[in-house]
Amino acid sequence: MKRVLAVAVGVLLSLVLALVIAAGAAWRSPAAAAWLLELAQPLVPGELQLAGVSGSLADGLGFAQIDYRLDALTIRARDARIVIGWPALLRAELQLRRVLGAELSVRQAPGAASDDPAVLPEIGLPLVVSIDSLRIDRLQLDLGGLSEQLDDVRARARWADSTLSLRRLSAARPGLSAQASGELQFVGRWPLSLALQWQADDAGLSGEGELSGDFDRLLVTHLLRVPDEVRLSGQIADLLGTPRIDLRGDWDEIGLQITDANTLAVRAGQLALTGGLDEYRLELATQLAIDGVPEVSLAAQASGNLEELLAERIELNSAFGSLKGQARAGFSPLSLDGDFAARDWNPEALVDGWPGSLGFQLGFEADGDGNVSVRISELRGSLRELPVAGAARLRRTGERLSVEDAELRVGDNRLSARLVSTPELDGP
Repeated sequence: MKRVLAVAVGVLLSLVLALVIAAGAAWRSPAAAAWLLELAQPLVPGELQLAGVSGSLADGLGFAQIDYRLDALTIRARDARIVIGWPALLRAELQLRRVLGAELSVRQAPGAASDDPAVLPEIGLPLVVSIDSLRIDRLQLDLGGLSEQLDDVRARARWADSTLSLRRLSAARPGLSAQASGELQFVGRWPLSLALQWQADDAGLSGEGELSGDFDRLLVTHLLRVPDEVRLSGQIADLLGTPRIDLRGDWDEIGLQITDANTLAVRAGQLALTGGLDEYRLELATQLAIDGVPEVSLAAQASGNLEELLAERIELNSAFGSLKGQARAGFSPLSLDGDFAARDWNPEALVDGWPGSLGFQLGFEADGDGNVSVRISELRGSLRELPVAGAARLRRTGERLSVEDAELRVGDNRLSARLVSTPELDGP
């Protein structure tokens, strides 16, 4: 990104200075403006190509396409227009009254960046650059391993000496929009202070917060609304090397709609996330409550990466018993499996008149196609003072639901079942 900024500013200044030299002769002449731009191209480091030049210095310059290449860095703009406020040059300020573009793409091949990403150049401009209005319909970024497309990028900014002041920056992507304002200084470790806001188009998700510090240690405070509030704070270290995160969160209560009539309350929660994308750790503690069911305390510890999340410890405790075990979620392909042990389960906590103490093993597997397998084994204990034992296996494959090897013994009574259910087919 630092290379992109330095190159972009150098290209812009070279073009403008060349234009100023002969501004009088080409003030309102489209042909003269195109000729001057052709003369200015060799002044720019790298390879610059301008196509479809239109307009004039007085009324604004249009470009059907701008291509720039320097080593592995490629910048391309389509249907661009630039309107310059020339009187501002008298006070050593380059005023860009309007910068418009249909498409802007910035690409840099992996490995083309500096071998030492921790080295940050100091960038200072010989004159002030102000942008009154910038609008890019679509911005495509492909920088090394980063690929991102943003729509409707708008900005108002001012760059004086080594300080970039963002009066407003907004952008969108499918389902999400964001705004930012603040300052970034291109000296030392590039200190910054930014205020951020974002909104999702649906699901009632939004957030706001602040970023401060520098590229060695970035402090984060954020208020996430889901729509209930979650408070987040922490830091991101080594932003230009191997980023590492240390983030803490807490909330009073989050309501999750389970059915039209029931809401799951997630209360008094605490969350900790540490590490990087290649290896991170997650810790969670909260209380779960739903109407008609005793409150459940949940504690979990997990680790993961971009391929999977492994919960080494999951523990649930409530008035009807405890459930302890571990689970794994795979992201590519999507999968989920787990094994749990239940101890001292008392059905009377859920159904009056059925006291007992039960224990069992619970295992499950699921994939991204909706196929699910659940097994209950080693069911043992007592129910209303009668001994209990049993086991069962349930499967769902597509639209087919089956119960296999189900057996339940209560006292001297024994029940076995095997069931296969498929959805009814509509007639012609």
